[in-house]
Amino acid sequence: MMNKKLRVAFFSGPVEYSVCLANGLSEFCDVTFFYSNLFVSQRDKTILNVLDKSIKQVPITNFRIRDFRNVFQYFSIARQLHDFDVVHIQIGDFWLNSMRFLFSKVPIICTVHDPYQHPGLKFTSTLFQDYTQNLCIKQSRKIIVHGQKMKDALLKRYPNLKSKDVLIAYHGEFSFYQHFKDLSHPRIPKDPAFKRILFFGSVRRNKGLDILIKAEPLISKEYRDYKICIAGKFEGDKVYYEDLISDKRKYEIFDEFIPISDVSNFFENSDIVVLPYISGTQSGVLALAFGFGKPTIATQVGSIPEVLEHGINGVLVPPSNEEELAQAIIGLLNNDVKRAKLAQKAKQMADTLLGWDSIARQTHDIYLEVVN
Repeated sequence: MMNKKLRVAFFSGPVEYSVCLANGLSEFCDVTFFYSNLFVSQRDKTILNVLDKSIKQVPITNFRIRDFRNVFQYFSIARQLHDFDVVHIQIGDFWLNSMRFLFSKVPIICTVHDPYQHPGLKFTSTLFQDYTQNLCIKQSRKIIVHGQKMKDALLKRYPNLKSKDVLIAYHGEFSFYQHFKDLSHPRIPKDPAFKRILFFGSVRRNKGLDILIKAEPLISKEYRDYKICIAGKFEGDKVYYEDLISDKRKYEIFDEFIPISDVSNFFENSDIVVLPYISGTQSGVLALAFGFGKPTIATQVGSIPEVLEHGINGVLVPPSNEEELAQAIIGLLNNDVKRAKLAQKAKQMADTLLGWDSIARQTHDIYLEVVN
């Protein structure tokens, strides 16, 4: 087994993360990439073009996950999994885990991206996802999380888990978006007349956008030439945030899922990235900011402080505190040298600890451990 590449059935979850990790693993393993055709199409199917040519792609379904018609295709796929050495599942897969009996001798590795479901989800969605995650965890030989705080939370939630079976591999960086850059139609051109503060990603209450909006008048008292760019789909309560805004001239708002061709533009043409999360575990937006070498201000929640070191590669502030957030933003707006130093260290972190080659090696070592 040690002298040949392991055969890995890799089941995609968050597609950006999954594609990057699968590419890294392809150097060490024979990877087959299974994905929901419906989910990837809803995101942006061109992302699959980034997958290494050695990776076999297998679309699974065109139906929503709770559609009973999934059972037939999953049954066919599950029967084939006994030919693999490892099955790696992102988050959990209801239909696949329900058919565990068809590949019971093949070890499962599960990556848990969030020990607890995001706040704001419908009760039925939370219940279903919790059930699926619980089922996958029970069936898995090893579980991967993105930080010590996440590990602690998972062990607290699932007391029967053994600490030695929950392993840490950090969330990799996302500079790969540069491959999709659309130079012909930049969404936000760089403007030397002001500095841009970027809030990126879907807008939910736990993301703390309201804290950033409340910080804006405090920032404006000490610094004038800036704008806050909000780039991401509002999930249900946009009016709540609009009512908090005191000066609309200070904002650029893009209420949409940001196309893959525009992501690079938003980060490259912003001066500071802000993650004012009220609660959270780890952040793909932080991985994006580091991948693009951007000075970042984030709150001390979840495993973020395990990656973002205060004063070294970013700035940490307490959650739900607009005064502290405002002062941190003012400090960076007024200090070009500090922003440049933070940016340099962030990029170094992206190229080392958060590099996909490093994360793929760690993941491959976990595969070897369970197989041997």
